[in-house]
Amino acid sequence: MEGVFFFLASTAPQNAIVIPAIMIASVSASRFAYFVVRERLFRRKGQLLPPFLAHTGVAALMLLMLCCASLYEAFISPYVLERITPMIVPADSSSLLVVSDHL
Repeated sequence: MEGVFFFLASTAPQNAIVIPAIMIASVSASRFAYFVVRERLFRRKGQLLPPFLAHTGVAALMLLMLCCASLYEAFISPYVLERITPMIVPADSSSLLVVSDHL
């Protein structure tokens, strides 16, 4: 059970941001592609700029969310794992901590 807790603490927070961001970006890209095919290819009407700007805005916002998730994974996640490791690893198996100090 401790391994599951460690796994969730190390991967769940950033994935809670990454997975919705990727899903939102893919839906936005699909909607934009559908608009281009339907309105621009078949009907030869409609303005391309407003849907393009909307998709670009969504993509930029999702890129910002992905950057926040990567910053969390790079800077905050090691600190959190450092704090929860003593709760998971028993005190008598300190050899793991000694090996990591020499690396």
